[in-house]
Amino acid sequence: MLYGLDLARKSIVKTRQIVVVEGYTDVMACHLGGVETAVATCGTAFGEEHIRIINRLLGQSTEPAEVIFTFDPDAAGEKAALRVYGDSSKFNALTFVASGPDGLDPADLRQNRGDSAIPAMLANKKPLFEFVIRHRIAQFSLQDLDSRVAAARAAAPVVAQISDPALKAGYTKALADWVSLDSFEIEQLVRTGTRQQVQERVEPMRQAGTPAAVLNPQGKLERQILEVLLQAPGSFDAGQLRRMIAAGLSDPQHKRILEVASTSSSDLGDHNFASILSTKVSDTDVDLVRALALAELPVQNEAGLERYAKGIVRTAMLNTLAREKQDLMAALRRIDATASSEQLDQVQRELVALETERRDLMK
Repeated sequence: MLYGLDLARKSIVKTRQIVVVEGYTDVMACHLGGVETAVATCGTAFGEEHIRIINRLLGQSTEPAEVIFTFDPDAAGEKAALRVYGDSSKFNALTFVASGPDGLDPADLRQNRGDSAIPAMLANKKPLFEFVIRHRIAQFSLQDLDSRVAAARAAAPVVAQISDPALKAGYTKALADWVSLDSFEIEQLVRTGTRQQVQERVEPMRQAGTPAAVLNPQGKLERQILEVLLQAPGSFDAGQLRRMIAAGLSDPQHKRILEVASTSSSDLGDHNFASILSTKVSDTDVDLVRALALAELPVQNEAGLERYAKGIVRTAMLNTLAREKQDLMAALRRIDATASSEQLDQVQRELVALETERRDLMK
C-alpha cells in the first residue's frame, strides 16, 4: 500500500496529480506545505501493485495526469528513476522527478526552508529521462572537448533506452545541445547503445545447439516473420497475429510459437518480449525461440531494422490476404443457386475489402 493514501485520495482524484515520496515524514511535510497529493512507499520498492493503485485513482481520461517522484539527485536516485521509467508506459499519466535543492528530501526541505519550498520543488520537476540524462552529464565539467564527448558517451545509453521513436529523436537533439556536440555524433552513440542493449537482452538466452534452418520458401518466410516478431515485437499488432494464425502456417512448430505469441500480444510493446515468450512456449520450442531471437538480421542500425521489419510485416500480410482470398473464393464456389443474395453479397463485400487492403499495402 501507499502511506497517506487515505488522506490524499480526494485531492489526487480532483487534481489528477500524485506525488510519491519515500517516508511518512516526507508525506507529512508535503501536506503541511500545501501539497495534499503526497503518498509514500515507506521503504518498499515501487512496483506493479503501486502502479495499479495509482491508475485506479487517476482513471482513464483525456485530461493530463501527473505522477511526480521525489528522487535524490545522486546515483541512487538515478537508479530509482531508471527503474521507474521501465514501467512508465504502464501509467495512465506523465511521469516526472522533482528533487530538493542540495539533495534535501521533503521533510528536511520544509524544516530548513519553510512550507513554500515544497511546491517550489515540485514546480521545478523534470521528465524522468531528462532527470537521468542531466545527472549523467553533471558528472563532467563540459569545459573541453574531451569532457563533452565523455559526457555524451555516459548519457547516450540512457537515450538508447527510450522506446518511443519521436521521444528518442527529441532527446538525441537535446543531448547534442546540452553537451555542445553535433547531433550526428550523438545519433551514432545512441545507435551503438541501442545495439548493445539488444545484445544484452538476448545474451542470457544463448544456448548451444541451433535448430536446422527451414529451407522451403514458405518456411523461410515464416521464420523471418518470427525473427522480426521476437527482435522487433512492436512491428506487429494482435490482429495481424490472429489473422496469420487463421490463414495457417506450413510448419507446426512455427504455428505453435505464433499461437503462444498471440496469447501474449499484450506484451508486444515490451523489449523483453523474446524472454517472456521463451518462458511460455513448450520445452520442445524453447531452443527455436532462442535461435530466432539471436538470428542475425540484414540490418546495420535501428532505422534499418525498422525498414526491414515493415517489409516483413507487409509481406506477411500480403501472404495472409492471399490465403484469405483463396478461402473466400472457395466459399463463393460452394454457394449454389439456392443460396440467398445476402450470402453472395457478403462474400463479395469481403473480397472487395481484401482487395482494398492489398492495394493499400502495395502503396
